Amino acid sequence: MKNLLNEMQAKYKEMVNAHPPFYVKPSYSIKDLAKDLGTNRTYASRFVNQTMGVKFTDLLSELRLSYLLELHKEQPNATITWLAHQSGFSNMFSFRRTFFKKFGTTPTEYLGRKK
Repeated sequence: MKNLLNEMQAKYKEMVNAHPPFYVKPSYSIKDLAKDLGTNRTYASRFVNQTMGVKFTDLLSELRLSYLLELHKEQPNATITWLAHQSGFSNMFSFRRTFFKKFGTTPTEYLGRKK
């Protein structure tokens, strides 16, 4: 079992460092993660929960927000809508809700202060 965990960790690291990374696909699901890790949904979910200490959806949100902030550094004049879509958010409502939950402010206010 420990060998399987090590294999999944190595594969996950590759996936995160890939260009583009897996999480920028708006429809990416736990089923997709399981397939990419070479396991089933149960083990993929357990891997995320135990290794990262979060639910899969929360992991995706964190990765996407981090990616968005990096994109904003590289392209500070890009629109928030473009940044959100490039980061894997499927709609602006979901993006704004997720952003506000994480940062306690709107994307416009936060990113405007970051310039």
